[in-house]
Amino acid sequence: MNSFDTTLFLWLNAGPSPHVAALYFATFMSDVAPNMAGIGLLVAAVAGGSGVRKAVLRCLLGMALSWMVVSTLRRGFPMPRPAALQMGWQWMQHSSSSGFPSHHAAGAWACWAGLALSPGLRVRPAWALAGLVLAVSIAWSRVYLGVHFPRDVVVGAAIGWISAVGVAALADRLGLLLRRRRVLRLRQRRLLATA
Repeated sequence: MNSFDTTLFLWLNAGPSPHVAALYFATFMSDVAPNMAGIGLLVAAVAGGSGVRKAVLRCLLGMALSWMVVSTLRRGFPMPRPAALQMGWQWMQHSSSSGFPSHHAAGAWACWAGLALSPGLRVRPAWALAGLVLAVSIAWSRVYLGVHFPRDVVVGAAIGWISAVGVAALADRLGLLLRRRRVLRLRQRRLLATA
């Protein structure tokens, strides 16, 4: 850990006497918002059309990929959380497991990027901005509540973004291959029909 990360953590952390509204907001963003986003995705998948379902699927695949990458990195590079080093103030109960990188940040950014990159979903700029604010707020809350260092959430966010971009690229490639295959079948049927 470097001194910049430590300094930034101490600056962003709630400290010994946080404002009650900020503490409630951070707790909401850390504990409740991810669950509400999951429920929102489920509702969108059930109620939405095929474009929405494809967008939700991309989002979920990006989140799953980011979760696997974060879990692998945590096993390979176990790094302590701030409380284990007796740094800052921890305002929520949390295990002493490795904190690098942040699952919350990775999932939030993978979800936002997955939806923002989905071609079948007409995401208006205001909605995309709202999703970005939500992802940033979830990542910030983890540092504010003292369960992650800034580097944990920055690397988690990067993993989430890269996972979403990777899933989007793979889905686009797969979609292109499937469209080509359908076109070839259609051509073969026309040739057989004219023969």
